[in-house]
Amino acid sequence: MDVTIPGALADHLSRANLTTGPAAKHRAAADLRIALNNARRGRGRTLVIPAHGTGVLHLISAFAEAILENRKLHTTAEVRAARLWIQRAGHNPEPAPQAAEPPHRGNLADTVACPACHVGVGAPCITRAGKPAREIHSRRVEALENAAGVTQHRAEQKRANGGLAYGINHAAESELFAAYAARINPPAQAPAVIRDKQEQQRAAETRLDLAEEQAADAFDAAAHAVEAVEYAEQVEASVATVEDAEALYAAQLITEAEATDGTWRGEWIGEQPDALFPAHPDREQGSLFA
Repeated sequence: MDVTIPGALADHLSRANLTTGPAAKHRAAADLRIALNNARRGRGRTLVIPAHGTGVLHLISAFAEAILENRKLHTTAEVRAARLWIQRAGHNPEPAPQAAEPPHRGNLADTVACPACHVGVGAPCITRAGKPAREIHSRRVEALENAAGVTQHRAEQKRANGGLAYGINHAAESELFAAYAARINPPAQAPAVIRDKQEQQRAAETRLDLAEEQAADAFDAAAHAVEAVEYAEQVEASVATVEDAEALYAAQLITEAEATDGTWRGEWIGEQPDALFPAHPDREQGSLFA
């Protein structure tokens, strides 16, 4: 299955550095580079590439999202092409979050001071010479276990077993370390003022997108109306309103499309990637054979 990229977005991709640039780190950068090298021109300025999996589509969506996020740095054509691509192909999916390392002695030891080398909270253990220690001091681990309730849990288990110890209950101690980590690191939440600003910013971006879409639609409608009026004047048709001119123009376009559909006249020029001049198959090339 081939994929069609809007013209301005295709031009932007062709200028991107997919070899050594920031996008080269993406896992689909090499596939996109190959796809662009094997691409062919479609109608107008569009670019048709062979499908190389969803990774290529996601990378193109990432380029389109970057254009929409930095509209002032791009042309109106690039913004419209990026929006059209997102509407057709969708957004770049968020990367899967990496699993957080569960709390354990190694990553919790610096949450307590070390009684052996007397370093404070947050500092690594050191030797008597003041150099970084190779391992966490055992007395610091004991202090951590006291703070997390592990020492107390072991004492209770020993009493329940008649004074005998039957090994370490790793599952129970993992839960105690997790509870301790949650106590000392409560989940951070943005202040209400920041959340309000973020919501206002998202609402403003939504309104801006809507306004741009409406402006683009209005521009297309106006351009179509101008073409329709010009066509009515060319054929000297008697029309009273712009709507009448648009209806006449639409009927003419349908007639031309049906007349050239499936013929060399309707498709030969539009399929040439190296044409000497731009030709729109449904409107301009007919004049060459008049």
